[in-house]
Amino acid sequence: MTWGVAAWLWLLCVAAAGAETLTLATYNLGNYTLANRRLADGGFRPDYPKPEDEKAALRAVIRAMDADVIALQEIGGPGFLAELRRDLAREGVSYPHGEAPMGPDTARGLGVLSRVPLGRVTLHADLVTKRA
Repeated sequence: MTWGVAAWLWLLCVAAAGAETLTLATYNLGNYTLANRRLADGGFRPDYPKPEDEKAALRAVIRAMDADVIALQEIGGPGFLAELRRDLAREGVSYPHGEAPMGPDTARGLGVLSRVPLGRVTLHADLVTKRA
């Protein structure tokens, strides 16, 4: 888990401290965006959306998690989060609150699905991280 995701989860816990029970989860969506993809038939497509069967599998996992708040990795931004929320709602899974601010990686970033109001969401673009 990245420090950014850990920080989001901590802030959400603090924000929801008054709740009796809050279930948190984190989930890497594996490039829920446009990406270069190798297809099942052996073909290759640049800037191709995540295949519908993979999206359906992700939604099944999210449905089974039944978490109040899910921190997401590798979401393509607000439009892709809106699509995921819409498709989940069509399947009876409601996450009325969500954010997917874009950071330095303009292709994919972090997002959150929530059943509880988020309050204020701030993108800290000036954080410095070190890789070993």
